[in-house]
Amino acid sequence: MKTKDQLPKPDGQQEFKWLTSPHTKTWLDERDACALVASVRKNGEATHGNLKRALGALSIMGHRSGEVNGEGDGCGVMTDIPRLLWAQALEHEGKPGWVAEDRRFFVGHLMIPNTETDIDGVKARVLSIFKDNSIDILLERPVQARPQALGKMARLQAPYLWQIAGLVSHGPLENVERILFNLALDLEKRLNIFVASLSSYVVVYKVRGSIETLYQYYPELRNPDFTTAITIGHARYSTNTATSFERVQPFSLLGHNGEINTIARLREQAQMLGVDLVDGGSDSQDLDRLLSTLIHKYHYSLTEAMELAFPPILSEVEKLSPELQSVYKYYRQAFGPFSQGPAGIISRFGDECVFSVDALGLRPLWFGDTEKEYFFSSEKGVYHLDTMRYDPVPLSPGEKMRLRIRRRETVEVFDYPAIQQRMLKLTTRRFGSLETLNKRLALTSLPETSPEMVANDPVISLDNRMAAFGWGRADRENVQEFAKNGMDPISSLGFDGPLAPLSTERQNISDYFKEAVAVVTNPAVDREREVEHFSTQTVIGQRPPLTPNELGDAATVALPAPILFDEPGNFSKAGEQYKEVASASGTLTLDQLVSQFPGSKLAHLQTVTLAGESTAQALERLAQAAVDQVQAGAQLVLLDDSNAFNDGNGWIDPILAVGVVDHALRNSFMSATPDSSSF
Repeated sequence: MKTKDQLPKPDGQQEFKWLTSPHTKTWLDERDACALVASVRKNGEATHGNLKRALGALSIMGHRSGEVNGEGDGCGVMTDIPRLLWAQALEHEGKPGWVAEDRRFFVGHLMIPNTETDIDGVKARVLSIFKDNSIDILLERPVQARPQALGKMARLQAPYLWQIAGLVSHGPLENVERILFNLALDLEKRLNIFVASLSSYVVVYKVRGSIETLYQYYPELRNPDFTTAITIGHARYSTNTATSFERVQPFSLLGHNGEINTIARLREQAQMLGVDLVDGGSDSQDLDRLLSTLIHKYHYSLTEAMELAFPPILSEVEKLSPELQSVYKYYRQAFGPFSQGPAGIISRFGDECVFSVDALGLRPLWFGDTEKEYFFSSEKGVYHLDTMRYDPVPLSPGEKMRLRIRRRETVEVFDYPAIQQRMLKLTTRRFGSLETLNKRLALTSLPETSPEMVANDPVISLDNRMAAFGWGRADRENVQEFAKNGMDPISSLGFDGPLAPLSTERQNISDYFKEAVAVVTNPAVDREREVEHFSTQTVIGQRPPLTPNELGDAATVALPAPILFDEPGNFSKAGEQYKEVASASGTLTLDQLVSQFPGSKLAHLQTVTLAGESTAQALERLAQAAVDQVQAGAQLVLLDDSNAFNDGNGWIDPILAVGVVDHALRNSFMSATPDSSSF
């Protein structure tokens, strides 16, 4: 293997004498965003050339990956199991080599941290767990590796690399990957070990270093008998987590260029689905685990899982056929668009590959067609021009493509409209009919119902109540100006007053929070694109299930914005005017919403402190009441502070009340149903 400086340069690239110097850092030295590449052999046949060309393309994009003290951030490759190499290894041990071609044959790549003092003991326990699961181990051995290829920091961190090969001889063939996935989770839970890959289809090689380090570190990758029809490569530029062998991509399903800005929300919602997240894992690891769980636990295909994790934006959904609108609206309500942020994704499960770009197109992904392969990459110029049949084309914002490999035959290419039609077909098969699906879609308009009193009229003057709730004069003037003109008042850009901890005036809890998202490498977004891509739609009620056996008749309501009009207590002409204004604004009054949750479906709780009660005691009482009523069948929890300051009652900050109740309900659900498949 040639060094980085000795590698052949792509067409049109040359040395720059005057643009570089030992004392100047220029744009040529910039490193930004991860590098992705996927190469799929057109005839579905495994070759060594496929691997070589993919690694060469990844090397050309080495400028994208991170570097610390001359060492790369991390580089990895996912390939088919090199069955010829394993056949040779089995025969060398006196076992039949043809077993390596068996569909139940698997290979595992495991990493044991070098801090582990009893490696032999860990290995013995791993083998025992395999045996307990009735899985036959045919061969186990250290991974062939060259430590001298590592940099100084990587050598200090390098784990013990271990290969295991065997047969899953029990159960249906379609359950083999599910058995191995659950086994990998069990191993990581019980032992100090990281499973890089454990599959009957793929193996993953990864290293803390550059692409050159990867190629030198694993001699197997240079063996001509190492053949693969699908190669996925990733070079890391870490922005949110520290570099380590375990965090290097690809993971078991995907390679990800970008960052999930809504990672806290994604983790929260993934755990509600029963996803076993990696302790201290990166956003990409969490995304990989989510997709794996949707496939193995909820029995979704890779295409469906990717559409669930990265659904089309609502403005695009509204342009689809009524049938597709039902499908995508249902899945957005069943899970939600929680994977927001820059994301170029290359994913694989079995012989299916899905490629995706985030809705704003913040991370590029190009599709190319050469004489021998289809390829996807972060940059278009990674394959020689004379091998390309067409000029590479970029995936549009929010677009996906799918490849289906027919071994030793062909590769089927599906564009996004074909993917959407497949979603319609699979969803109809899963739920029986679209009519069944539509019954659980959130209502966007409600039938007329007789009014009910849902909140008490406050008896304290508006001025006093607003002062108690932290509204100052400037806040009131701002709202009045907005109401008068129907637009934001012209003022300074952003908040120019003192931060809450430094202010001498009354502050609410919400004043202490400022936006905190991972936008290290996000470009600016113009107003027009932001308006089109971002939605304030709010879904209220019990979430539709991901599995058909959980379908029920629970009420769900969709609001265009998280705003409800609160009618006056006496249902006079003013109350009707409130309804008219709410209807014109596309929303509802509070009473209209509550009418959809009659009887025990509504939990109406007063967020006040009682006489002689501390705030902590009141919050504990409130949380327990919410848990009790939800367990008794409530589907809507209404937190009401209209009794604050009456009859000796105190006031609880709504942010605090909502946070405590939400936390209690989540903990109660996860404690009661740790393996539940719906919520």
